Amino acid sequence: MPFFNHSMAQSMRKISPYSTGPSPDKVGERVLNQRLIRSMPGITANGRTIITRETDPTIVAKYTQKMSLRKLMFTRSLLKSQIEQLNNQNTSISTESSPGLFDSYQIEKTQKIYERNGLEMYFARSKTSPEFSMMACIYAKNQLPSNNQFYLKILRHLGRKHPYIVNIWEIFHTNDTIIIFQEYVSQGNLLTYLENNEIEERQVCFWAKQIFRALDFLGDNGIVHRDITPTHLLIKPMGNEVWVKLTGFKRSMIYWNIDENDVNLCECLPIEQQKIDGPNFQAPEVYGNAGECFDPIIADIWSYGANLFFCLAKYYPFNVEQPHSDLDEEIWQNIRSETKLSMECQNFLFGLLRANANDRIPFDFIDHDEWIRKSYRLALHDIVRGPCKHLEKVKINQKVVA
Repeated sequence: MPFFNHSMAQSMRKISPYSTGPSPDKVGERVLNQRLIRSMPGITANGRTIITRETDPTIVAKYTQKMSLRKLMFTRSLLKSQIEQLNNQNTSISTESSPGLFDSYQIEKTQKIYERNGLEMYFARSKTSPEFSMMACIYAKNQLPSNNQFYLKILRHLGRKHPYIVNIWEIFHTNDTIIIFQEYVSQGNLLTYLENNEIEERQVCFWAKQIFRALDFLGDNGIVHRDITPTHLLIKPMGNEVWVKLTGFKRSMIYWNIDENDVNLCECLPIEQQKIDGPNFQAPEVYGNAGECFDPIIADIWSYGANLFFCLAKYYPFNVEQPHSDLDEEIWQNIRSETKLSMECQNFLFGLLRANANDRIPFDFIDHDEWIRKSYRLALHDIVRGPCKHLEKVKINQKVVA
């Protein structure tokens, strides 16, 4: 199921006499009078008033999405059902009310993995499934994010449903702690892995496919991630393969507004904050002026591309401290400077990293890109031939967070 985006919603309103959402005119008033949608970088807007630009006509022609009204309505119905299930999801189980279930897990208190700021991590195991590597994350309740109830709902809703998302086994609470039993990923995060390994283009394509599938699954459940970074991508050896698994859902949100039948927009952070935040893998339009908003789905596409570029080049796509007046030009030159990359890879990266959010590859077209299709087949061929050499050099990093 694809992400249900603005264009789908608009198409449905234009051709459906049964749409329950606001009319196109009212939608326009809502956006124009209350929230300005930023698609252009805020950091290069010194002295300029432009916040959005129409999509390049050649990109419109290339990525035209055709979907029948029947399929649109069916997709929207599935999405609504998933969002309602997520909203009705329980956050955690009391250890007192379910002592038998809690006792089916064992926390190895003598084997601490990590401790900091109200969070303790220990090795753990399920007595009913001891073959699975597991850990227990014990949070002081006051150390969880302000939206902790929704965060825990997301974790429980995702559970163990997808191979490229860190599995959550169960969540319990006591009077002052939250205990999350989750999959233990022994090789640490992507940032540490890249510090110790040179990564080939085919391997990155393999990861690109896995991350895409994880994000696609989130989209099916009405969730947008909003914090895709190398520290939230965990490395797990699987036979001859090196898998990447997505985690880090504290900033995630429901992207679809059931009542308005449109994408939930996010308020822009102050423009001046981008230099303070530094290279945090957030899209350029995330930073703007008061009253401006951005589309979190399209912003995640940029973050996805920035992580792939970082895997290949080991630096950020542009200089946050001193950005070029033409951000597209700076990003393209950085991509082109990586001469070891195939032209298909370079074009794919630039399609994801366009400064104008409206010019990026739409999410539903990523899986059909020439580089993804061709390089993924070659990566699978390499995997079949034998073990991945990277695994011989990996240093274990045991800091893993949900």
